Amino acid sequence: VTSINWKEYLLGSPRWPIKVRQTLEALSDDFVTSWSLAPDSARWLFCLVRDGDFRNIVECGCGVSTVIMALALRERREKGSMFGRVTFLEHDWYWCQKTINELARLGLCEFVKGCNAPLCDVSFGSRQLVSYKDTELDIRPIDLLFVDGPPKQYGRAGVVPHLVDRMHKDSIVVLDDVRRKNEFEAVQLWIENRLLILEKFVLKGNGIAVLHPV
Repeated sequence: VTSINWKEYLLGSPRWPIKVRQTLEALSDDFVTSWSLAPDSARWLFCLVRDGDFRNIVECGCGVSTVIMALALRERREKGSMFGRVTFLEHDWYWCQKTINELARLGLCEFVKGCNAPLCDVSFGSRQLVSYKDTELDIRPIDLLFVDGPPKQYGRAGVVPHLVDRMHKDSIVVLDDVRRKNEFEAVQLWIENRLLILEKFVLKGNGIAVLHPV
């Protein structure tokens, strides 16, 4: 596994549009890591954003997925569709800046706003969960929430209770890594507490859950 070239892995599987592939080929080698989206998940996310009508997208975490969504928004604009923007929340200052710099180098900054958002405690019933401190997040409503953070050791269950009041009935929540125990339990928590309704599981990468507000 350690011998895999993760950038070649990203480029090798899906059939990317030519202009998208050219941008992905220009990614810095150290920006694509083993933590990045799997190629089939990246392609699925690209198609979701390109073919959707999301105006306000919020991403928990950042990295290759941010670039993928920015590329999808660029494709959408070139086809004459409405303008959209990704706002990402990232607790790691270094990775936040690295992502912003990569987007600038690729000419994609107009589609993304990056927020360095420290992690914070969230009370939900009797549970103490973790989410992002969203003082810089001025978006309402959120049309698409892509949850690919916080990191595994913190869990992602607190993100939806913290942000659900910013969504509307047609919003979509996409949770990555749902094959992992903590992420699957987060989906169960959201459903059991009637925050979200499960639409489907997508068998891509490490598993994706697609949900909607109740």
